[in-house]
Amino acid sequence: MMSPEHGAVSRRAFVRGSIQGAAALAAGTSLAAQVADETPAPEPSTVDRAFATDLVRGDCEYRVALPAEYDSNREHPYPLLLLLHGGGGSRNFVDAWLSATRSLRSELEPFVAVCPSAGRSFYMNYRDGSEAWETLIVTELLDAVRAEFHVAAERERVAVCGVSMGGLGCLRLAFKHPNLFATVAALEPAIEASLRYDALQPADTFYRADQYAAKFGVDGVVDEAYWAENHPAAIAAIAPERLQDLAMLIEAGTEDGFELHRGAEFLHRVLWDSGLKHEYRLVLGADHVGRSLDERQRYALAFIGRQWNPGPVDEAMAEFRRAIAPMRRQAGLE
Repeated sequence: MMSPEHGAVSRRAFVRGSIQGAAALAAGTSLAAQVADETPAPEPSTVDRAFATDLVRGDCEYRVALPAEYDSNREHPYPLLLLLHGGGGSRNFVDAWLSATRSLRSELEPFVAVCPSAGRSFYMNYRDGSEAWETLIVTELLDAVRAEFHVAAERERVAVCGVSMGGLGCLRLAFKHPNLFATVAALEPAIEASLRYDALQPADTFYRADQYAAKFGVDGVVDEAYWAENHPAAIAAIAPERLQDLAMLIEAGTEDGFELHRGAEFLHRVLWDSGLKHEYRLVLGADHVGRSLDERQRYALAFIGRQWNPGPVDEAMAEFRRAIAPMRRQAGLE
């Protein structure tokens, strides 16, 4: 016969065991959830394409990154991201971009990215007419991508992003063709800190001095007016009203070895003084290359994602603006 003491111990043991079992189950569930959260999203697939063109020397080669769940019959076309590599790069840049932004992509709407191989073209139409990269990209390339893949045509769903020479290129394309792009994200763009060619400093030109006559000149002489027509800061200063509906991110590192923070800061001031709202980011301690670029590319992609899907109205912000409206009116700010 079981003694009362034995029964009490057994009951305590049962309760203790039940609690331990429940804790273990909870821990197991939590661990499973954590593992599930940490499971990486399926990787996009990439396909390479090329077509013949009369606009540049050789074929136009490009790489397309498709979301893992790509469905050509999806009701709504996918947002389109045009990626532009840096000087001397190629369409392989899309692979590095996908690697850097892997942890963020699962939080965003699936999108299609395309990256052309453009060498050191500056993504521009050369003054002597020998190559027309700008025209190629905004006509034949975008047409080819839209003909084959289920991507958006309306500008609100099209973004352009680039690094270094690609940062310069994406600003030029977006500023000259705001009817095609609603969002531009320029990382360490290779733009000069001046509105006039004759005022350029060695810090603006030392790493590409041999390129100006080749891209902006005829018979070895730079066409200064043509340079201004293709300089993002000058484009913005001359006709800022054309950029009112363009979402812009410009960023650079404080330690950029090519001194590109100078041009980024200059463009920021031009945009601000022209009344053009934008996001400007100067990354403390960041150089032109290095570990900071992965985070900076994720930041740029998050910025683009917010433009595609802004989310609900920020009620706290709306309430705050209503509260201070009388003071702003009294101060003549509204």
